[in-house]
Order: sequence, then structure tokens, then C-alpha cells
Amino acid sequence: SPAPGVYAGPQSVSMTSATSGAVIYFTTNGNTPLLNPFPNSFTRIYSSPVSVTANTTIRAIATKSGMTNSATAVGIYTITPARVATDQAGSLNYFFEENTQETPEFQSFEVFPNPISDKLHIRISVESDQEAMAEVYDAKGCRVMQKSGILTNGGTFQLETGRLTAGIYQLVLKSGQQIWKAKVLK
Repeated sequence: SPAPGVYAGPQSVSMTSATSGAVIYFTTNGNTPLLNPFPNSFTRIYSSPVSVTANTTIRAIATKSGMTNSATAVGIYTITPARVATDQAGSLNYFFEENTQETPEFQSFEVFPNPISDKLHIRISVESDQEAMAEVYDAKGCRVMQKSGILTNGGTFQLETGRLTAGIYQLVLKSGQQIWKAKVLK
């Protein structure tokens, strides 16, 4: 806990076993925990929540003397720091992924309002009209919405988001070989 997924900031991950008295062995480098030989350079015994500050794959196994070891549980946590900015009038909130790179084809990329309500607007500067696909993913990485359309220079691409529940979502906009991502809150 929390569930594996995409998060905008560091997480404190707790692990439990349904078997009372079980010992949980885990790794944070994506490798399966090694019980023999133990100790080793990457397998640890769980005793307190694990701080996840960057993209991390946690694998864990619960063991108890006289019982068969559990299956390996896997949790993939994607941490994508973001920054919030406003337009010149201070009225629109944009939520940008921190490591998104601008390219000559896309001079600006704005997502508003943020947090979203019933509609999400994407404004993008492109050199010519082009087909695009917008996809929205929940915190577990499941696609919950998609829409295709034409991007026009200075135009607004709109998504109906009224049916989304409260939470953090990942917006992915694809056009040709270009991909833009942004975190949005509802």
C-alpha cells in the first residue's frame, strides 16, 4: 500500500502478509528476492515502510517456517515529478511533467483547467494540422479514456472527463512520432 502505479511524488510503501508471523523479504531493484544465500547485496527483510522516490520495482516474498513460501508479489511504482504553472493572467492552471522535452514541432503544450472537472482542454502549438490521439491513464496504469482528432495550430483539443473519479491521471498525447505527457488531477 499504496497500490502500484504512477504517482506525482514520493511514496511510502507498506507491505503486509495475510499469514500471521510471516517474514517478508523484498528487493527494490526489480530482482526476485534471494532467500538462499541470505543475506545478499539486494534482498532485505521488511520492517518499516519503504521510501520510493524514483521509478522502482518492488518484489516481495512472504515466508514462515513449516509453510510454503508465497508467490512473488510485484509492485511497479512510477514517480513523475511535475510542476504547476499559470497563464499570464493567473487564471488557468497547467500541470506539466517535469522532464517533458519541447520539440520544434510542438512550441507549447497546455492542459487546463487543473484540477479538472467535466472537461479537460489541451492547447498546443503545431506547425500544421495533424492527427492526434489523447489517452488518459489512471494511477494503476489502466487506460480509462481515449480520443482521436485533429490538432490545429493554436486550437484546443477537448476531452469529456465528467465520468472520471477523483484521483491523479496521466494524459498522453501522441501525434506522429511525438509524445507529450502531463499529470492531471480530478
